[in-house]
Amino acid sequence: MKLKKVLSCAVLLALSFQGLAQAAGSIELQRMCTREQLEIHRGQNASKLNEDAFNGFCSCVSTHLEQHLSSDQLKAVLEASKNKPAWLRTAKRNAHSACLKPSAKFST
Repeated sequence: MKLKKVLSCAVLLALSFQGLAQAAGSIELQRMCTREQLEIHRGQNASKLNEDAFNGFCSCVSTHLEQHLSSDQLKAVLEASKNKPAWLRTAKRNAHSACLKPSAKFST
């Protein structure tokens, strides 16, 4: 009986940590997107652009990437610094296209 409770707790903890890791990954994807967008748009109405300007778009992009990449690919994205995998450009382009469409669901 005690073994079942211990195993149940272990499984619940493992699932909780996995959920936290995914949430942390999502937040990091959004931060990466925001930094990239700020860099891309630097100099264009610089006084009006800040991180908040890209929250909706980057939230959409990170959600799209999470839905279309494998967990190994997501891990590679989060770990990639300067050596970004070739497939990442295509994945980001697809996410950007999906999120820039008029029907994309993000708020400004």
